[in-house]
Amino acid sequence: MATIRINLLNGVEVLRDDQPVPSGPPQRCALLAALALRRGRWVPATVLLDGLYDGDVPASGTGLIQTHISALRRVLEPDRAPRAEPRVLVSGHGGYQLRITDDQVDAGIFDALVARAEHARAQGDWHTADQFYTRALPLCSGEPLAGLPGPAASAQRAVLGERYLSALEESLFVASMLGRTDRVLDRLRPLVGEHPLRERAAELLMRALVRQGRRSEALEVYTRTRRALIDTLGVEPGNDLRALQTSILAGQPIPSPIRHPSSPDIFPSNSDAIDSLESLALESSALEIIRLEGLGVPEIAMLAERVFGSAADGFAPDIHRATGGSPILVSALLKDLALLDDPPCVPEYLANGNYARAIRRQLDQLAPDTARALRAIAVLHEYNAPPEVVAAACGQSDSEFRDSCATLMAHGITAPPQPRHGTAVDEAEGYPGYDSARISASAVGVHLRPVGGGAAHPTPVSGGAPELSRLRHALPANTLRRLCTREEVQGMLVTAAWRALEVTGDSRVAARYLRELTGERWAEWVPTLVDAGAEAVRALELPEAIGYLEVAQRVCAPEQRDEIGVRLGLVKQWTDPVAARAYFERALVGQRAAKVAPTALIPLAWTLVTSGQAQDAEALLDEVITETAGHDPEAARTLRASRWMVTGLTSRAWNAYLARTRSEAAPDAVTEAVRAIGDLVAVRISAHEARSRFEAAAGGTTGEYLPPELLGIQAHIALWTDELTRAGQLTGQGDDRYFGMLDTYRLMLHTEVLLRQARYAEAARTCALVAVPASASVRRPAGLVALYAAALLGAGRIEEADRWLEPARIHANSESWEWITVTYVRAMLCAAQGRSREAAGHFLDCGRRLAAWQQHNPSHLPWRSSAALQLSALGELDRARRLAAEELELAIRLNTPVALGRAWRAVALAAADHTTSESLCRAVAYLECGESVPELLAALIDLADTHAATGRTALARTTFRRARALADSRAVRVVLALIDQRLSALPSFAPAGSGRHDRSRPDDSILEPAGSA
Repeated sequence: MATIRINLLNGVEVLRDDQPVPSGPPQRCALLAALALRRGRWVPATVLLDGLYDGDVPASGTGLIQTHISALRRVLEPDRAPRAEPRVLVSGHGGYQLRITDDQVDAGIFDALVARAEHARAQGDWHTADQFYTRALPLCSGEPLAGLPGPAASAQRAVLGERYLSALEESLFVASMLGRTDRVLDRLRPLVGEHPLRERAAELLMRALVRQGRRSEALEVYTRTRRALIDTLGVEPGNDLRALQTSILAGQPIPSPIRHPSSPDIFPSNSDAIDSLESLALESSALEIIRLEGLGVPEIAMLAERVFGSAADGFAPDIHRATGGSPILVSALLKDLALLDDPPCVPEYLANGNYARAIRRQLDQLAPDTARALRAIAVLHEYNAPPEVVAAACGQSDSEFRDSCATLMAHGITAPPQPRHGTAVDEAEGYPGYDSARISASAVGVHLRPVGGGAAHPTPVSGGAPELSRLRHALPANTLRRLCTREEVQGMLVTAAWRALEVTGDSRVAARYLRELTGERWAEWVPTLVDAGAEAVRALELPEAIGYLEVAQRVCAPEQRDEIGVRLGLVKQWTDPVAARAYFERALVGQRAAKVAPTALIPLAWTLVTSGQAQDAEALLDEVITETAGHDPEAARTLRASRWMVTGLTSRAWNAYLARTRSEAAPDAVTEAVRAIGDLVAVRISAHEARSRFEAAAGGTTGEYLPPELLGIQAHIALWTDELTRAGQLTGQGDDRYFGMLDTYRLMLHTEVLLRQARYAEAARTCALVAVPASASVRRPAGLVALYAAALLGAGRIEEADRWLEPARIHANSESWEWITVTYVRAMLCAAQGRSREAAGHFLDCGRRLAAWQQHNPSHLPWRSSAALQLSALGELDRARRLAAEELELAIRLNTPVALGRAWRAVALAAADHTTSESLCRAVAYLECGESVPELLAALIDLADTHAATGRTALARTTFRRARALADSRAVRVVLALIDQRLSALPSFAPAGSGRHDRSRPDDSILEPAGSA
């Protein structure tokens, strides 16, 4: 894959493998620059659009953005296959994200080098700082973002220019510390001439001149600078520049330049604030920080109004939170904000300007332990980390960290913790889903006590130090974070993860600190990240799971990358099969090249079939299985054992696969098992024979090993022979091997089991991942959506089920098994809505399509009896009787209690004569021998209705009560309400001999099984 680099500091240029490539017209380049400056973050489309136009945005703006995005994707990923998911410039969350690293953007490289230089300077390592500045400054050889239109580019141009000038000044300061006075003078004279309002440059020039004994020239520099400030801004020079002038006039030694000067003040000369600025005093020798009396919101509002020319009452609180009221920080922040176009609030990020320098200078003045604590608080700001985790991240004991927090809070640098009333203590302590009672509260200076008998809340320990203090605003946190090197940040986050894992034992809690890791040196965290992804899936948090797996793929060893790609595809398969396919294809290419077991093959083939490419899937299966057999026969055997799940999705592939297995002269265990399931589907053998043949294949007279993938066949046999408990056990195991890496398929079968047990709420939860919010354009797996709708129907949520079924019908492949599943559930929905004619039509359509599979098993999709029930309700008894008789014949051959009981129920309701009661009694007797709760409920209610219609009220009441007890055990509220209605109406039922019994039966949708794959 080509290496992409983007240059912003000298025009805008895209380099692919160090060769420039055309990036398009200026407006497109402006869009690319906006995304590159916010790399790794989601940028709303509206923000991008507003940044391109000074005035009103044209109506075609959104389309224009999409056109530019498509063109940029072709520039950034020229080798991306059509319809493949983009990996560099991705869309989502109402906007776009450019997924590149800092070292792929010259501005990012510049910032990293400057940050390293500043870190070395803070340690007094002048030579190292000079080396980093020397590497950084040449990157800014021209005008940043040159030629780009729009207000966003204009604002960023100013910001990037300020960032360069600040770095240049600091590099000259370092050069002066190394004694390179001549070089400093050569650079500073033109700099001060071009930027006469920059006090830092004027100060450095004055110091250099004094060092060469040229005091009069230094005083002239001061005079020119003072005149420029007064004429342009109406302000006097800052304290440091004035103090330097005083020292020169008095012939005193020049103050050491190691302590950095503060940002120049912008306060009016007659205000109280300027008095405070002029009377510096140390508040605490323990802090080693020079700080003035804090400004309140009203004073900040006054100053902001002076800068922006309008009332700033709503703006001032934000500034106060970002500065803590420090006059130095307020001054610096207002100067930075003045460079932005009409800022509505204090942003969460600002480039390295006055505010960043002021923060850095204050940080340099802190005691080392306190500074480390502050950096850790900043790095972990967005994680809401508990105190013991932050303490570990900064390498301090709990007591040392409490002292650091107390110092920071006492001097207003951080805010005390806010009361968390009404919040569970596990969330308050920063461990979602974890019982905080297991955390040592004494270690962080709090007691946990119940409040009003409810959840525990943190309460200060008498005489103890406060718990973790926090920064009031994201801006200081992000600014402090940028002052740390990437190695420092990742080291703190990894230490935080270790501590969180040690305290909670929860991989998901630890993994949230690992989202920024890159590089193989963190490969030891791959198991934790994979486990956290699985836990997030179980919690229905798919974006979180994908995030963990993407980190795992970034840090894993090369040989692990494809396997993690498969896992990413399996998660994406729930809501976006198109994206899942891209993951599987990439993983399969890598696995084939490495000659390892191609675990991506089966899920990729499944995805191809469901998207209408069954022939491509079959060809791929043949090719890869044959190829794998040459170097890994065991892996090839496993693939063969999993193939039936894919071939069974279309009738043509299934019939060809069965024909191939029957032609084998010496069938192995896999072939025997597939033959057994094929004969069971066609009802050429009974359920008992199917079980015996599978057991023979599994145990085998030859003693062959049965691949775990064939347990899926065993689950099918258990499901169709009404061994629901056994089927639930088999499908409830999350081992990837049992279903050929097709966890989607396993959960479909498990949902089917739960539906047959009338456990509708649990069934909905099992496949609720398909209901996770996603983009409207996403195509969800139609079969799973249909089963989710069936679970909603069983719970009586008919309108919701209707909403989910329509997109499933649109997206289902009409040649695959998904279409039949969707059609069958649509029939159930029509029955629930009282549309018997449409319901019968859908059931009959299922029958016509099932014939292509030679699928006649009435325990799978009992379409004949289902259609017969609807036709009986319409009075079309002749057709109903024919269908019921056909199903009864098949049920006798299959010989399972549920198949027989359901068939006898259809026969009874189609008869509508004196035999109805007898046939229903027979149906109930069979169904009571099985485990299918909905079928038994339906038969009991029909039998009770028949008793009531023939005047046997006492017997009807007894039967209704039996049904009610069964429905109550499964909490089927819809059926409970119907039975209660029937019981209350018993006295008004017609007497014996009044004719046909009441045909008003419970919705068949609630009492039907829904067929899966």
